[in-house]
Amino acid sequence: MIKDDRKEFTPPSPEPTYRAQDKLLWRPAISAALIAGLFAAVGTSSGVIWLALLSMFASGGLALTLYRRKARSLPLTPWTGAKIGALAGGWGFVLLSILSASQFFNPGRMAEMHHVMQERMPDIIAANPDPAMHQKLEQFQNYVATDHGLIIISLIGMATLGVFFLVASAFGGALGAALFGQGSDRKQN
Repeated sequence: MIKDDRKEFTPPSPEPTYRAQDKLLWRPAISAALIAGLFAAVGTSSGVIWLALLSMFASGGLALTLYRRKARSLPLTPWTGAKIGALAGGWGFVLLSILSASQFFNPGRMAEMHHVMQERMPDIIAANPDPAMHQKLEQFQNYVATDHGLIIISLIGMATLGVFFLVASAFGGALGAALFGQGSDRKQN
């Protein structure tokens, strides 16, 4: 009888695609992000651009701080901070959208927005020296003068604002984690 001394090849087990420190505890993350998102929505609804951007950015760091207090999971990586920050930005955008929709669909508010657009567009058109651009801006003015045109333009603006919320809050969370996420490790050494 012939004996086979070859060993069978067993492929190595695949490594997990995530690192243990990047694991997110959802319950504390959602509650922290909701509180920070409320902060971002209130700051953004003020109408002051620098305050709106600052509140979007700061909401990511605030969410990370609240998450760290609730979850007590350290160290926090920038990737975890970005996820928590993006979650806060998402909540902030949802809350701001609810506030904006309640004002936007008010018939008196819609008429006021039409009036403001009709007042400002002639100044914008006159400020541009290009005649071809004059024609395009007049077409835009006529489009926005309709209810559906104003709604479409507002939805495009809201979608853009949503992207700003997500990116700024994620960046704030990632920066907060990079700067302060290793806090307990530094104290132990």
